[in-house]
Amino acid sequence: MIEPRERVEIDLGLLSCVGNALRTVLDWVAIAPHLGEEVVMTAGEVAVIVTLSPSRWGDLDELAAAHPCELLGALLKKKPPDRRV
Repeated sequence: MIEPRERVEIDLGLLSCVGNALRTVLDWVAIAPHLGEEVVMTAGEVAVIVTLSPSRWGDLDELAAAHPCELLGALLKKKPPDRRV
């Protein structure tokens, strides 16, 4: 499952321009039980994932023809963030 999450950041550069230092940022988060943690994804990675069928195997060559190889490579390398403290 992929869900959008919005967070608020403080950007002091915006304070002088628009009078408000708060900026909202939209993150896409994959709930990936097999990884044990949630994984943050880019909008481009989400665009690839939503084209895949959950019930039908797809051909990698077809996928590579439809999407940039950089995005496919990034998806294959995805892993949960390192949370060591």
